[in-house]
Amino acid sequence: MATSTFASLVEATHEAGLDPAILLTLQDIGVSSVDDAVSALGRPPLGPDIQAALDALVTVVHGARTASACTAPTTTGPLRNLKRKDVPRPAPQPHGGCLQKALRAADPAVRDETLRTFQADIFARSNQAPQDSRWKTWQRLAEAWSLRPIPLTTDLVAKVGSLLKAGGYKSCKQYFSRARRAHVENFGELDAGVVLAISDAIRSIERGLGGPALKQAFRVEELRFSDSNTTAAGHAMVVGGCWFLTREIESAALRRGDISFDHESFTVSVKLAASKTDTQARSVTRSHRCYCQVVGEQLCPFHVLEHYYMLDTGASDDVPLFHDGDYVELSKNQAVELIRATLAAAGVATRDDNGHPRFGGHCLRVSGAQWLCRLKIPTSTIALLGRWGSRAIERYLQDAELTNLEPAAPFPPPPPATPTSVRQWLLCDSPGDERAAVETEGSTSAVGKDSTTATALEERLEQLSLAVERLLHRQRFIVSRKTHIRDPLEGDRNPAKWQAQCGWRYGHSKFWRSDSESGSLCKKCFPAQGNVVDLESSSASSEDSQSETSSASSSN
Repeated sequence: MATSTFASLVEATHEAGLDPAILLTLQDIGVSSVDDAVSALGRPPLGPDIQAALDALVTVVHGARTASACTAPTTTGPLRNLKRKDVPRPAPQPHGGCLQKALRAADPAVRDETLRTFQADIFARSNQAPQDSRWKTWQRLAEAWSLRPIPLTTDLVAKVGSLLKAGGYKSCKQYFSRARRAHVENFGELDAGVVLAISDAIRSIERGLGGPALKQAFRVEELRFSDSNTTAAGHAMVVGGCWFLTREIESAALRRGDISFDHESFTVSVKLAASKTDTQARSVTRSHRCYCQVVGEQLCPFHVLEHYYMLDTGASDDVPLFHDGDYVELSKNQAVELIRATLAAAGVATRDDNGHPRFGGHCLRVSGAQWLCRLKIPTSTIALLGRWGSRAIERYLQDAELTNLEPAAPFPPPPPATPTSVRQWLLCDSPGDERAAVETEGSTSAVGKDSTTATALEERLEQLSLAVERLLHRQRFIVSRKTHIRDPLEGDRNPAKWQAQCGWRYGHSKFWRSDSESGSLCKKCFPAQGNVVDLESSSASSEDSQSETSSASSSN
């Protein structure tokens, strides 16, 4: 499709995730194609909203460099989508609802695009392809029995279920869910007999299959990077992903403007935009500081990310933090391959015994969570860092906590192995004591200092745990079906004991956090409208009462 047509402008608007009503505004200023949008970029300022829309339209078709240069393309041809379709595109509205804007979206010229945008956002972009794939699989299985895929009947459910069982589909629930949705959309609710048949089919298919496969992980503390065979981008993506517990798609969605550095406190902050668990694009910011004295400089989130960031200081804030060299977002395969290549260079086996590749898009999130657990970071803090609002974190941590088990009377440590030198890759000018964290002393006096070293390491881990906890901002409210006031002692308790002010134990429930009251308020947490409890004073009074109770018990 040529970029000189109105159809190209409509398609680019959809790909950029813009409001279809912007098409009417663009037509008012003489923009009726992508080529017109390129030309309009060179005109005097047209207002921040229109300028941002034009920039997004040109970027999605011709790339960030063409948009910044404000020059028309030298060739015309089919639309070239240079952005990933599955990457979340936050588009928060600066103001409340606007009736005029809503009515403009019903204009005959844009109403089809309005409906198209509405339908496209029912599922996350990253989930649309899997949904389509499951439906195609269901259709093929039904066709194998010479049956129509819908309406669902007990006979169809049994026959398709038998093929899913023969094929060893562990995720059979997803296929039945997709078929059920298609049935409801076309024929209404299912009969009780069909619902029962689906339950029976799922039990039969899952019998004997075993539980879900554990996610593959690597030991972060054993990584050894070298500037001779490791790219700065790969180093930053792996280290940053393990500390900030990001999925591959979240790393790909980062822009340079999403990361900031405080050189007084040696703190790096990353703003994480919308994800599959943040459909409203509320976004969160997570921070870490320099941990060189605990984990060494090669694994320090501040120095590694700063080193990579400073390699391209001339780039604008809206370009991807990790890109392919032309400031284009990495595809999923490119990001995963970059991670695997970096791990291979750091000494990790990236293929199993059968030659199949290990590690996928979640490996940094899994490995980072297990590593933080081994560093004795509390599970509740890891859940907050990783934006988990349910018990899903338990699948990530797996058995990592078992490595922290210690007997009451520990045995004497065995004699240390012959020390080996560790390659140095200094990212800061004066690491000072940081060098000691990654160097191994070769003197014989190290044997006599084992207990002292172990104690010092324990103290450093405790300091790291406290530093991470202080950097976290725990929002004041817990939101599920209603808004509750969170447990003031949340940071000191196991998630199973988290208790809202009303008494609801929310640690193992699905919820999200907020700094403001929204939705329906819990009447027990908010006995009077606007009566919000001061969590700090509540925490202090709770601790005082516990102290008094403890003193009374000891005196008795």
